[in-house]
Amino acid sequence: MLDPGCLIDDDGQAYLTFDGGGSTTQTDNARIIKLNSDMISVNGSASVVPAPNFFEASYIHKYNGRYYFSYESIPNVGMDIYYGVGASPMSGYSWKGRVMNSPYNSNNEQAAFFPYQGLWYVVYHNRYVSNGDTYHRNVCLDRIAYNSDGTIQTVTCTQDGLTQLKKVNPYNKVEAETMADDSGIETDVTFDTGGGMKVISLDSGNWIRVRGVDFTSTAAHSINTRVYANATGGAMEVRIDSTTGTRLGTVSIPNTSGAWTTVTTSISSVTGVHDIYFKVTGAFGGFNWWQFSH
Repeated sequence: MLDPGCLIDDDGQAYLTFDGGGSTTQTDNARIIKLNSDMISVNGSASVVPAPNFFEASYIHKYNGRYYFSYESIPNVGMDIYYGVGASPMSGYSWKGRVMNSPYNSNNEQAAFFPYQGLWYVVYHNRYVSNGDTYHRNVCLDRIAYNSDGTIQTVTCTQDGLTQLKKVNPYNKVEAETMADDSGIETDVTFDTGGGMKVISLDSGNWIRVRGVDFTSTAAHSINTRVYANATGGAMEVRIDSTTGTRLGTVSIPNTSGAWTTVTTSISSVTGVHDIYFKVTGAFGGFNWWQFSH
């Protein structure tokens, strides 16, 4: 019973999809069951969903009054995303076949479909970053579209195919794990005030890219960074538009013995819209957030 997916319907009734097994030949392993309002107990018995070539990663979403049951297909037909459409969540699906085949897959991709601000997306994983390593997966996000008959158009999987919906306001506090790209860094839970996540593996040469940072309202002249360091401290360059672009300034991070501190650094004046790169030049322990000042 792995890879659960959950839908809360318009009337508040919740449904849980899950897998009954991982056979390469059996096709009656998909299940769906009602959840009680506490969301941790079930209402009634699970129904078998006879999804063709079913393997794992079932998911259910609703669009325009109809229910969509999607899943990963068995390995011998490609481990792609298949789906069906029905008028009821528990049964009666019309199976439509393959909707997505991610490149750089080399195994499963496990998709979920959802709306955001009036547009529909699919989130899934492949192995582009690891060059096909089965157990190192990276998250992917792409747009989906529906045909007039309610079927889903075959998804075009991309590496960077989405338009940025909103520019980043540099004068708000921005979490360090907010990024469009990176090299070498990792994330972990932070125990700094406010909780959340932090960036780690801040070794010399590693970097973070933040896309579309908007300085058009007024020029920035300094930046606050929430950081910590052990031993000798560290350093991080703030550059625009590339890792070798104009250097606005360098954040010098003292030895804080592992305690969080906020470092204020003067920078060259910057206006307009830019990608911001935080490039590590001297290794340090953690990076929680940043915020530019006028």
